[in-house]
Amino acid sequence: MCSLQKIIVPFFLVFLSAEGFAGDPFSLKTGAREAGMAGVCVMNNDLWSSFNNQAGLAFNKSLTFGFNYENRFVMKELGIRSAGLVIPAGSVSLGAVYSNFGYTDFRRELIGMACGMPLSDNIAAGVQIEYFSEKTIGEYHNNQVLTCETGIIMTVSENVRAGIHLFNPVPNSLRRSDLPSELRADLGMNLSKELFAAAEAVMRTGQKLVIRTGFEYEALKKFMIRGGFSTGNNSFCFGIGYGAGPAKVDLGFATHEKLGITSSISMIFDIKSIIRKERK
Repeated sequence: MCSLQKIIVPFFLVFLSAEGFAGDPFSLKTGAREAGMAGVCVMNNDLWSSFNNQAGLAFNKSLTFGFNYENRFVMKELGIRSAGLVIPAGSVSLGAVYSNFGYTDFRRELIGMACGMPLSDNIAAGVQIEYFSEKTIGEYHNNQVLTCETGIIMTVSENVRAGIHLFNPVPNSLRRSDLPSELRADLGMNLSKELFAAAEAVMRTGQKLVIRTGFEYEALKKFMIRGGFSTGNNSFCFGIGYGAGPAKVDLGFATHEKLGITSSISMIFDIKSIIRKERK
């Protein structure tokens, strides 16, 4: 028989995750760069596009691998571990992702396969099929959900780009779970060669409209400073990033009005560049 602690802790984690994410804990924004900008990431085009907007994969033309760890409110039971791989394949780029949240007695996992490709000189699109699994201890039920997400990125002008992303676009009549849908739209602009700013609107089933804003500033060569704000939990965010050859590391921090600080660290490796460097 399970101990009282093993029964209570998973339910406590469910409460904290729902409170911390202000909505669905499955639809997560991954990457410390994105965390430092308050989650404004629909029009980004880095490795984490496989999690955030698959259209961004169309701009990734090198074999790339990365991992991300999010330490939520200094509780290891709420840690989120994610990894991604981008594989160029001609005119398209493929992505594979994995993420898990929780611990032995309460765990959520994500496995996904994505594809991004250009539709024209100014528009790129992407789609991902993903499998979610939620496991709890004892006699409590386990959940498995198969769904998808899709998005586009548009280059409006030389300095302006926009993105739209839709998560779980399944009609209510066909749903077999309470996994909500989410629509995100954002607009980003290069205000100067060093400064990029963006804003994002998020609409999620059963939740209020959330507005996010963020910026990224290249203070020194390849050294980035980031900041942002989200109305979801009145969250202020900040972060830094540095690229050194074929590797890139990012740190991100987000505050929560009730639960404290969440920190994130990401590392991305350009495998093709590493192999080329070793051959020399």
